[in-house]
Amino acid sequence: MKAYFIIILGFFISLPSLGQEVKTFNVMFYNVENLFDTIDNPQTLDEDFTPNGKLEYTTTRYHEKLKNLAMVIDSSFSGKSPSILGLCEVENKNVVDELKNRISIDNSLAVLHMESPDGRGIDNVILYDSTLFGLKSFGLEQIDLGADERPTRGVLWAVFAERSLNQKLIVLVNHWPSRYGGAEESEWKRVKAAQTSIDLMDSLHSNNPDAGLILMGDLNDHPDNASVKLLEKCNQGQGPCLTNVHEKYLGTDKGSHAYKGEWGVLDQILVNQVILSGELGWSISKDAGDYVKKPWMLYFSEKDEDYFPSRSYGGIKYFGGFSDHLPAIMTLQLR
Repeated sequence: MKAYFIIILGFFISLPSLGQEVKTFNVMFYNVENLFDTIDNPQTLDEDFTPNGKLEYTTTRYHEKLKNLAMVIDSSFSGKSPSILGLCEVENKNVVDELKNRISIDNSLAVLHMESPDGRGIDNVILYDSTLFGLKSFGLEQIDLGADERPTRGVLWAVFAERSLNQKLIVLVNHWPSRYGGAEESEWKRVKAAQTSIDLMDSLHSNNPDAGLILMGDLNDHPDNASVKLLEKCNQGQGPCLTNVHEKYLGTDKGSHAYKGEWGVLDQILVNQVILSGELGWSISKDAGDYVKKPWMLYFSEKDEDYFPSRSYGGIKYFGGFSDHLPAIMTLQLR
């Protein structure tokens, strides 16, 4: 009788878990390709993005840029707002506030912005749904490339607590150094950026061991490059141990950015083992990663016979598009 009682009791104890509510969160990263205002900042190299600069960047063009980017965000989750939205290549908080105000879908997005030392004045930003997440801590981790190199964008990070269950979520937004000067010649800079992120994650994880963690960004390297592989390094559970949800697009005709007619997977979202295992509340599906690729965001290249992201500028020529990158997206779950 005692054995039967234990089995039946175990059955009833497990019943509530079957009916647990699953919450979903829309996660997005978008390199918005030079979202500048039209005002010259004497502290940065933004003169090109002024009405009298070589790009003839007028108020009309600025407003067109805001409208186009808002259209992309509006369409990314079937009429729903992003829960977490990382941006890069924005000049300041004012342009982000203006972009947020152009988003037509209902949202409660709060803006987290910190000025970076980048010479052009472009920064990383996190927007988060303040009805879903409470901000616990945040900061900007500088990437030290040495005195002989130009300063680059730091890693913007935040620790959130999901409001209903108080589950912690760590978010890092990256925009790693470009391939200017050659991919191999500049690789060490992105390796340095990766190591900076790893050291930061170690510190944040030590204080929040049960937290889910998302690293997102324009890494200016592909998932199979050395810098990105450092993020996945795992030795018996020790190390970053991140999983790249966009790695599956390597070698396919889908990506986030095109260079010389070839698609590349530069914009990526990676998650930690807490999210991947699903054992502590946070989880993702196996096909979680995707890119937003609407027909109206693209132009047709007759030379390459393919459709690529419609950008704002190509050199000094104005196209009036959206961005030269496509947004990376992922659905996150919590139970």
